[in-house]
Amino acid sequence: MERRRQFAPFAIATVAMLFLASCVTPFGVACRDIAVSPTDEFKYADRQADIACERAQLYAFDRLTLYDKEKKQWEVNPYGIPIKDVVTILKNQAADIDNFLSFEQRKFADHIDWYRGLRTGLEKQEVVTQEVLRRLLFVSVLAEFETKVGPLPASVRETVTYKHFFPQGTESYAVQLLYSGRDRDRRLENIPFLATYLENAKADGTLKLVAQVAFDSYDDFAQKVPDPRYRNEFSWQRVERGFAAYGYKIVPADAKPNESAVQYLEVYRRIKGKTESHPAVRGFLAPGGSQVSVFLIDYDQEGLVGYGTPDEVWVSGFSVATVSDLLTNFSARQKLIDSIYERPEGINRNRPQRKRPAEKPVYTAIAKMGDVHLEVWQKGDWSVPFMYTKLPVTLAVAIGPGKTEEEKRLAKEHGVSKLLGFKRTFRGESGVVVMEYWKPKLEFSKQNVRGSSVQSSETIRIQRKGESEIGGDVAFFGTLHMVDYTVGGRWFRLVSEDDTGKFAKKKDIANPMEVESQPQPNEGP
Repeated sequence: MERRRQFAPFAIATVAMLFLASCVTPFGVACRDIAVSPTDEFKYADRQADIACERAQLYAFDRLTLYDKEKKQWEVNPYGIPIKDVVTILKNQAADIDNFLSFEQRKFADHIDWYRGLRTGLEKQEVVTQEVLRRLLFVSVLAEFETKVGPLPASVRETVTYKHFFPQGTESYAVQLLYSGRDRDRRLENIPFLATYLENAKADGTLKLVAQVAFDSYDDFAQKVPDPRYRNEFSWQRVERGFAAYGYKIVPADAKPNESAVQYLEVYRRIKGKTESHPAVRGFLAPGGSQVSVFLIDYDQEGLVGYGTPDEVWVSGFSVATVSDLLTNFSARQKLIDSIYERPEGINRNRPQRKRPAEKPVYTAIAKMGDVHLEVWQKGDWSVPFMYTKLPVTLAVAIGPGKTEEEKRLAKEHGVSKLLGFKRTFRGESGVVVMEYWKPKLEFSKQNVRGSSVQSSETIRIQRKGESEIGGDVAFFGTLHMVDYTVGGRWFRLVSEDDTGKFAKKKDIANPMEVESQPQPNEGP
């Protein structure tokens, strides 16, 4: 995982401004402490640090603070951060959350699930992030629209809604943009995308509908739909769609236009013969232009979240002179007609698509007739998906007579036992979270043990017949064979087939703490 950005609240920009404003005086000192290093060749010398910090301070003051000449003091500039900078941060945050919630790295996904409620919390945070990002992207589109077409009419800019959200214009970030107002007159989506030249033409009655094109099509074999139950079966899905395009021209009263080019375009989606209530595409004149070249595109179909608000401002490299150009010009048709039927994934168009975990092969054992005991395992390279070795641990040693007749005789006649295995139990805040099962190494697996003990939580002492007592940790006497652990309320078992500590098999198990007969360290599949 390359990025580990923390999920800070969305008011981070405001907090940063307040913090900087409150620390204006010591900024230079703090900057020099970080920048100066007499030994590090990548840092500044004293004089270089002074210059660098002074430039950084001027940059920060220029954007985040203002000097009040009457009060003779620096004050926070609440609108000093551009919206595009906040959008960049939120896009990165949205990508981070998506990365955390993805299942591309199985171990990390298990780690997320190990913390109760973490995945649910991240999913809620993702919804909030995407909603705020949607609002700021709306503002970004509005700002770009004003740049490419011209400022909104004065009748819009003087409204309570516009002044509430944009006290310093559409380029500057304001905290009000984060919240959806309860007052219906203060809704961000109520701000219309209007062009001054069109509103003036509507007001004096010179905007005329001069061209109209409607097109409908259907295809009975448009989409192949696979059968979810039978892999080789499928069905065909019929698709019916079309569009209706309207061209408008400003025609002064009692005047003959010099050319036929339209000056405003609208394109409506038609789904199954029904025309949507809002245009999916609107085309405008650029300032000083005579033909339509700036387009607002809404990819969301009617009934979906975001419908009615544009998602993109697209400036074409060519002009659309007539409505027919939408059909005859390949580039125009591809961008303005074909693309409006396929909704891009997510609000942020650059957001990576979340991938579901790949299905792991299931391995089963063939049982004899009447034997209902089957073991189902997943093969792979497994490990416990969280750090646990520093948790509180208890160590237990299991000794007893062997299973063969000779081993039982030795136990009875000579009073010697055999090391059966070792068990380490790790406890977290909620109780037992990991149990390790160790097999004794070959040199310690003979039936010649007279006694054993555990000192502290790690040291084992073994007394063998005819030998001095020896001590060591569990890795000295044994090899790790099996691990049980819990994640997200479920228990899993990992097994090493060659007792090297590399686990090749995994399966779900019942809670071993609730099972009457727990597996011995030397047991296992």
